[in-house]
Amino acid sequence: MDMLYYGPLLIILILISISDIKTMKIPDKYIIAGSFWAILLNVLGRGIGISKGLLGALIGGITIIIISYISFLIFKKPGMGGGDVKLLAMAGLFIGWELALLSLLLAIYIAGSISIILMVIGKIKRDDYIPFGPYIAIGITLSVLIGRHIIEWYMYIFGS
Repeated sequence: MDMLYYGPLLIILILISISDIKTMKIPDKYIIAGSFWAILLNVLGRGIGISKGLLGALIGGITIIIISYISFLIFKKPGMGGGDVKLLAMAGLFIGWELALLSLLLAIYIAGSISIILMVIGKIKRDDYIPFGPYIAIGITLSVLIGRHIIEWYMYIFGS
């Protein structure tokens, strides 16, 4: 793993997770710093390339916007916040669209599993908001570390 490229991302994910847990907000300063770093290194040829990064940002961000809109139509409240949109868009700059979508899928599975456990033990109620940024951060981290293996495994099992 290229620590010059991914190290700052992992540090930013930790800072975002702490902030989201404490305040239910993801500060723009972390998103801007991470986006700048990813774009700079992608342009310099160190990362995934600028076109893959921009496509990752676009697809990552739009996917969360769509999910939030559908959630609003069904439940009459947004499913995710603007910080989550910006977080996955920033991650897409680092990891591309495939791993950005995998990150979101992993985040949904992990958040859902933990939320069910917390509801069963009475720590949260069904309508409570939970900070989703830490789960996205976990999904991104897993995607950086083993995401390609997960996709290869999935394609082996379900692909053509």
